Amino acid sequence: MRRHSCSLKAGVGLILAALQLPLVAVVEISPDRSEIVVAADATKVVSFAAKELNDILAKSFGKSLPVVAVPTPGKSSVFLGPSAWSREAGISVESLPRDAFVIQSSPGKVFVVGRDNPRCDIERCLKEAGRSGDGERATLFGVYEFLERYAGVRFYFPGELGTIVPAVDKVVVPDGTTTVKPNFTARSVYMSQDGPAPGGTGRLYDKSWKALSWLRLRLQTVAIPCCHGQRGFCFPERFHSSHPEYFALLKKDGKLVRDAAEHCLGDNSQHMCHTSAIWDEVFEDCKAYLSGAKAETRGILRDWQKGEYGWTASFQLPYIDIMPQDGLQPCQCDACQKAYDKSTGQYATELIWGNTAKLARRLKSAGFKNFRLTQMAYPPYRDVPKCKLEPEICVQVAEIGPWACACPEQMESEIDEIRRWSDKLGTKVWMWTYPSKFGRKATPGVPDMAPRAWAKYYKATVPYAFGAFCETEGEKAIFHYLNYYVFAKIAWNPDLDVEALLDEHFRLMFGAAAPEIAEFYDDLERLWTTKVLTRWHKTVDGFDFEVAPMEELWADVYTREVRKKWQRLFDRAAEKTVNDPASSKRVAFVKAEFFDYHCGVFDRANNIDAVRDRYRALDPSKNLFPRMTEPLHLETADPKVMSGKLFPLKGKIKPGTRYRLSGVFRLKNVTPGKNMRGAKGCYFCGYAWRDLWFPKLGPVFTGTADWRFREYEFTTPPEGTPATRDPYFGFVLNRATGEAWIDCLTLEEIQE
Repeated sequence: MRRHSCSLKAGVGLILAALQLPLVAVVEISPDRSEIVVAADATKVVSFAAKELNDILAKSFGKSLPVVAVPTPGKSSVFLGPSAWSREAGISVESLPRDAFVIQSSPGKVFVVGRDNPRCDIERCLKEAGRSGDGERATLFGVYEFLERYAGVRFYFPGELGTIVPAVDKVVVPDGTTTVKPNFTARSVYMSQDGPAPGGTGRLYDKSWKALSWLRLRLQTVAIPCCHGQRGFCFPERFHSSHPEYFALLKKDGKLVRDAAEHCLGDNSQHMCHTSAIWDEVFEDCKAYLSGAKAETRGILRDWQKGEYGWTASFQLPYIDIMPQDGLQPCQCDACQKAYDKSTGQYATELIWGNTAKLARRLKSAGFKNFRLTQMAYPPYRDVPKCKLEPEICVQVAEIGPWACACPEQMESEIDEIRRWSDKLGTKVWMWTYPSKFGRKATPGVPDMAPRAWAKYYKATVPYAFGAFCETEGEKAIFHYLNYYVFAKIAWNPDLDVEALLDEHFRLMFGAAAPEIAEFYDDLERLWTTKVLTRWHKTVDGFDFEVAPMEELWADVYTREVRKKWQRLFDRAAEKTVNDPASSKRVAFVKAEFFDYHCGVFDRANNIDAVRDRYRALDPSKNLFPRMTEPLHLETADPKVMSGKLFPLKGKIKPGTRYRLSGVFRLKNVTPGKNMRGAKGCYFCGYAWRDLWFPKLGPVFTGTADWRFREYEFTTPPEGTPATRDPYFGFVLNRATGEAWIDCLTLEEIQE
């Protein structure tokens, strides 16, 4: 065989010579003749990269490579990270863009080199906090590119089922130099909350699952804070007593009051008067931070409950997040009223952006140069302003994102808005997008896998944007794995052939069952984009959408006929992979995570009697709510009067724990109040941790309906996450009139 291989190579050489084509030299990496070289002074990033490379190649070769500190004569060496050897080879990382790397090959040598943060300890972060670690790790990204490009590895999601590692006896790397750099600097996703895999298969997602996904998808390494950053200035804690005039004058119960109540400390209810001297305080805070002063000189608390001073997440050099708090309320003072443009729904545009521009100019006049102020184009100040914006201002534009592909007018409007912001600044912006399904858009049990919509949207933003954050709340991260994969690939290569990528995914993951699983996934995207995302309506801000009640989706979209078809697809897929264990496992996995989970939610939602039977059999000690002997009745004739029941959770709900919330309810003439902001109707409410806001778990219910069942699963934040003073949960009828009944209300810990 070897003689035949050599003669074949010689024959190929003769043919190339006859055609006057060069014979490309290659380096062969094999377990017996190759090694990985990591310099003695290499960073922890490089050490982790060597481990990843060797672990995966060991699965491919069936044998690991030796890792050495100096190259061995006569062996093919893979050099990782900047070193004396890479510098001798002429590789410089100093001029590379962030996250870019070089793969260079010459006889007997392969270099994989990028710029790495020496303080980044990925191993520790994965073990202790389930995070991927901050800081550049371009050598690691180069290793993942090397594995994908030359070893045929694919990282769809962590674990044996989501990682493709072909069995080979060698990896062939052609001579030459390849420099790879990302198109998007901002490459961020919010990975949905997850629970145990169904069917008794144990826990699929441990604390490092998402972090490893983040690493292998090569997502962003720089933190650009831009999310209601003024909350990080601790205005309520500092000024609620001494300067009440800093806070918005709001209409409450027919009276004008300052929004500075002490009992609201720690949440987002305080809104500022943006014509007051509060922006002078912002200037002084920014000046202190950029000067290197301690946070206590300005009274800023990193942990307001413990009284610990420190610069908050709003301050991350060179960035300072000065975005106002969420749900900005119009201040009723004379100065603000005069400053508002009441001819548009974005009435605070000129006021907020004018203050932002003025702050940038003041900081520059004070001698500061290397800073960036981050501000979001967000209601009610999302329009492109008339005022001049300084180059130190970085703008993030809030858009619906990929779901806008279901409404051509909205899609066109969003891309045009992103373009206009880019034109205004003379540079690219980045986006905060919402391809999620929470709140009034929640559809429990319905997978929102839609990789083509994601590809279409983010490709369209490439000329005007340097990236995006994709907020994808939902009940299962796995619903988005292909969405994340496509987004990550486009973030590095906007010219990606998405159809070819999807075809490859189905072939590598499911073997002979590729057509059946592809059809299932195609159905998921088609139904989601053409049947679920259909209720679009014009608003003062453009278009918005709502989803139909789940009862309608079960009856008209995800019908029994659709489920029968999917069952047939999975039956055929199982038959076709019976002699292919790897593909068979993946088919079973997708069936359990997508189809069986979907059917389970449907069955429970459509069998209220079974839900009541389960509730009666449930051990009361396992329910964090008091046992209900009869339905709780809510009623109000005044939309300004909330009717509801709140259950305290202090000492009951634990951090880092998976829970299931469920209940049955019915409605009678629940009618939203008019001219009222916020959720209007009947909904679950509550607050436990700052980043666990219960209304995100479910929609707002209105109208008249017979008994319905809803359940939501969520994981509480890890130990150490700031909590509210008195965590609670409840079911309320708020900003609406009518009647509602809730029964079988259950909050239970999901056991492993």
